[in-house]
Amino acid sequence: MSGPASPAAQERAPAGRRWLRALLALVAAVGVYALLGFVIAPRIAQGQLAERLAAELGRAVAIGRIEFNPFTLVLRVHELRVSGAAGSAEREFAGFAQLEADASWRSLYRLAPVLSSVSLREPYLRLARDAAGHVDVQDLIDKWTARPPSPPGPVPRFSVANIVVDDGRFEFDDAKLGERHEVTGFALRVPFVSSLPVDEDVYVEPSLRASVDGASFELEGRSLPFSQTHESTIELELGGVDLSRFVGYVPVALPFELRSARLGAALKLAFSQAEGAAPSIAVTGGATLDSIDLREPGGTPLLAAGSIGAESISLAWPAARYTVGRITVAAPAASVARRAGERRFLEPVLAAIERAGGAATEARQADAASPQWSVDEIVLTGGRLAFEDAQFQPRALRLDASAIEATVRNLTSDPAVPADFELAFSLAGGEHAKASGSASWQDGAVDAKAQLSGLALANWWWLAEPALAIDAVGGELGLQARVRVVPAQGGSPAIRVEEGSARLVDLALRQRWDERTLLALPQLDLDAVSIDLAQQQIALGALATRGGRLLVRREGDARFNLQRLAAAQPVAAKAAPAHALAPAHGAARAGAGSGETARPWTIALDRLAVTGFGVDLEDQRAGKAAGLRVSAIDFAASGFSSADRAPPAKVQISARVDRRGTLALSGEIGAQPLAGALRVAARELPIVPLQPYFTEYVNALVSGGAVSAAGSLRFAVPDQAAPRVGWKGRVAVTGFSAVSREANNDLLRWKSLAFDRIDFDTEPLKVDIGEIALEDFYARVILNAQGQLNLRELLVDREAQSVDAQTRPAAGASSAAAAPGTESGTARNLRLGGVRVVNGNIDFSDFFVKPNYSANLTGMNGQISQITPGQAGDLELRGRIDHTGSVEILGKVNPLADPLYLDLKAGASDIDLPRLSPYSGKYVGYGIEKGKLSAKVAYKVENRQLSAENNIVLDQLVFGGKVESPDALQLPVLFAVSLLKDRNGVIDVNLPISGSLDDPQFSVGGIVLRIIGNLIVKAVTAPFALIANLAGAGGAELSWIGFEPGSSEPGAAALGKLESLAKALVDRPGLKLDIAGRADPAADREALRRLALQRAVKAQKLKETVGSGGDVAAIDRVQVDPQEYPEYLERAWRAAKFEKPRNAIGLVKSQPVAEMERMMLAHIEASDAELIALANERAQQVKDWLVDSGKVPGERMFIVAPKLGAGATDATDAKGATGATGAAGAVGAAGATTPQAAAPLSRVDLSLK
Repeated sequence: MSGPASPAAQERAPAGRRWLRALLALVAAVGVYALLGFVIAPRIAQGQLAERLAAELGRAVAIGRIEFNPFTLVLRVHELRVSGAAGSAEREFAGFAQLEADASWRSLYRLAPVLSSVSLREPYLRLARDAAGHVDVQDLIDKWTARPPSPPGPVPRFSVANIVVDDGRFEFDDAKLGERHEVTGFALRVPFVSSLPVDEDVYVEPSLRASVDGASFELEGRSLPFSQTHESTIELELGGVDLSRFVGYVPVALPFELRSARLGAALKLAFSQAEGAAPSIAVTGGATLDSIDLREPGGTPLLAAGSIGAESISLAWPAARYTVGRITVAAPAASVARRAGERRFLEPVLAAIERAGGAATEARQADAASPQWSVDEIVLTGGRLAFEDAQFQPRALRLDASAIEATVRNLTSDPAVPADFELAFSLAGGEHAKASGSASWQDGAVDAKAQLSGLALANWWWLAEPALAIDAVGGELGLQARVRVVPAQGGSPAIRVEEGSARLVDLALRQRWDERTLLALPQLDLDAVSIDLAQQQIALGALATRGGRLLVRREGDARFNLQRLAAAQPVAAKAAPAHALAPAHGAARAGAGSGETARPWTIALDRLAVTGFGVDLEDQRAGKAAGLRVSAIDFAASGFSSADRAPPAKVQISARVDRRGTLALSGEIGAQPLAGALRVAARELPIVPLQPYFTEYVNALVSGGAVSAAGSLRFAVPDQAAPRVGWKGRVAVTGFSAVSREANNDLLRWKSLAFDRIDFDTEPLKVDIGEIALEDFYARVILNAQGQLNLRELLVDREAQSVDAQTRPAAGASSAAAAPGTESGTARNLRLGGVRVVNGNIDFSDFFVKPNYSANLTGMNGQISQITPGQAGDLELRGRIDHTGSVEILGKVNPLADPLYLDLKAGASDIDLPRLSPYSGKYVGYGIEKGKLSAKVAYKVENRQLSAENNIVLDQLVFGGKVESPDALQLPVLFAVSLLKDRNGVIDVNLPISGSLDDPQFSVGGIVLRIIGNLIVKAVTAPFALIANLAGAGGAELSWIGFEPGSSEPGAAALGKLESLAKALVDRPGLKLDIAGRADPAADREALRRLALQRAVKAQKLKETVGSGGDVAAIDRVQVDPQEYPEYLERAWRAAKFEKPRNAIGLVKSQPVAEMERMMLAHIEASDAELIALANERAQQVKDWLVDSGKVPGERMFIVAPKLGAGATDATDAKGATGATGAAGAVGAAGATTPQAAAPLSRVDLSLK
């Protein structure tokens, strides 16, 4: 049993109850706290939050539930959903799956919210823009932007750790642009962020990862956002963001369409801002753009690239320093075009830029600071460029450049530092270009080396096609040079091309009008080229060619092919495009304003070397093409310049002309003014190829000949003055020969015609020739049946030109009369040092008289001393007539004097008179059977008055039968001759003649008749003593010499007879011999026809040989091989003028060789005159052999008149002249001879006297 409580126990009871009550109160409080935290507060918060958010957003808001742990202070909000705005499509606007915040009890003593962690799962936001451009959150934007800004205050105090956002998603549907953007996989990590002073130096290190429209996006940072400097760094990585989907959000219109571009970047951004200072921002890293496709407005390709990358980027603000280590551009493809109707290249792009120009200008003006930037290297690989100019003339220009490789180094904003660059590309035609050097983009300064190779001229010839009438069918050009552009203050930059070189290979230019090659050039090299555009100077170090050939041709209209190189242009030129005319007009205005004439360009060439070149010269003007081939041309020159008064260039030229000719030139030539001094050496330059030129003036065919020259040539073309030409040296024409147009008669030939020591000048006119020498010349002179010389017929009738010249106004004559000193002044500058003739031969035939007369003047040698207008030259000339008679001419002559001066003495001896029988028959009335002529004459012409002395000696003159001639003298000729002969049978008379050259009745023919008339008159009035002829005896076997029909060459049997005869004559010096040629009208006539046939055949081959440029000295030297004979026979047969067999359509039918010969022989005639000439030639051959081989003196032998057919010699005139019959009878009486009837008719009759 217990007793009453002690006082202590009584005191402890109330205390326990108090603790109990306190505990119960605490439990109740905790229970209420828990009830409020776990149940009531979340429900109230859920309703209030949904209501307030709905009111703020104007959209329905639904929250799945809110959880709060009042003890751990963890708050969770589940399934927040915000509906779209009223009237929008039924879809959720925003929301998340769960938001969790873990508050820390440290908030109590920090007196600020402190969260240990915050996490947000599956947040999402959906935005949309309709086709009109209105976004579905526009009401919120308008609402929030309408609120006044909150006044600035202190930074709220908070501390949050472990911020996590996972699996976020953002969507934007843009109906206006037709795009839908998505950001998926959004993940954010922020380990810690706090504005508490104690945490200001703790870095905030956020990280963010997401996928933007499928492209990766990563961001990591490090920041002190609440420190004094706000120091922050952010590292950003993008992986292939398609920029083309964001172009529509650029605030200004772009001048192009971005079809594709994917951006990748790895950047680091550093930010800091000290208190009171401007913020400092630095960006470093790299970026790339892949799959780039830019188009012009309208969709035309502009620029495409595989990738563009930038490495080592460094951007700094506000220091405005921007640097890039390396920019790479892979496989770019650009297009630059100017289309029809567009005035500029890239017209759509430029127009778009101009439309957006205002905003750009304002932006540039706002950025007043001058940035400093640099790019260490820009590398472009695998590039392509398509260039097109549809307005280019004559047709659209299209260039396709590929394999473009470019590198730019040290590109900077510093104008003092140039950028280095390298560039290489290829064109579609196989051309390759390279360039390297340095350039400054600020002032345009350039110093670069460029190279172009593989440029095929045929691919670019269309540029020159409208202006030239030739086409390039070959040729490849390579170029390289150094180009320098030096900027000038306030003026145009100075542009220079230095160290240039070029090579052109396999060039072939073809004439468009006839498809013939104008120029073929295997190789041309050009070195050390420099061009100064400012000074208008071109300097060429060396120009060299190897091989090549040029065609120079004159057409039938007298125009050269080189004159036709310019293509024919329309009369009215088409109007040029405005863009092409504008520069020219501007230049014209500038020139007009300055009042200065344009300065001409000057060209300087240090060295020229042309080797192995050739020129084909053709001329069609004369109807038949003249051709000359010049080959192996070597042309060397040095020091050429087109500048005024520049030193002359040294030149040296050598060439081969045709097959044997050579030409060499050396000396100096100046360009301004054109002048030169050259040494010339030409050897055997052919004349035959120039035959068509001769046919314009002469009716002859040049069959051989060459020109040689050696000396110095001077020429000058002064400004506003007549050209001047001078020559000092020698000129010679050798091996010259010419035949008649029908090629059956030799006309003229010589071994050498030389003009030595020539001194010629045109201003003032001076002609000084040291000597003219003519060696071994032959001339065929014929007087035809009409009494005209063939030399006169050789000249082409140019009467039209003469009439035209005579009908010109007489002003020239009056001018000459007004200046009497002109002619005499010119004449004083003429001098001929001398003329020398060696071994000349003139073959003369006179067909005017019947029978015909022929004479051969041979062995002509002589000279003329110096002649001037005031000094006569001494003449000395000697020769022989028909190999026996001699001619000598001595005296003085001056053809340069006006009037003509002549003082000559001539002598002739041992001239056989029977050859002159045609003349005696015509003018005397009797032929000449026998006789020799000797003469001494003296002729003097002074003041146009002739005085002459003629001493004529006729030895043993015997006239033949009477000849009926209306021109014969009506005098007793035979009686006079018989009286004039002395006892030795010689007539010696002296007949003076005088007259005026101005007398129209005075002529050479008149002189001849007066001599004969005076001779007969004197013979009648003063007779000479007569003597009889001596008779001798000779064997009958030696009385004649037989010949083959048609031949004048003695055979073996005839030579045996001549040897016996010569021995007899040598043994009997008192005997004289008559030689009479005889011809058989039947056998000789047939043989002559066959010889004529052979000459006609040879003439055809001669024509062909000459026509192909060959040399033929004479027709008798032409050899026709048996295999050639039918061809040339047929040509001669067709050329013969007689009717020939023809086929059914009227064409001439080919015939066998024998038939052609038969027909030609039937139409070839051998006249009696030819038979007589053959008989004379036989007699001459006999006499020549007896003189040359038999050593019989020529004065003892006489050629008598020839005979035709059988019969004895006719008796002489009954008036006393001894006839041949008497001589023959004397010989027959002296010994036995073979009867004349037994001798052949083709023979020479001999009789002794």
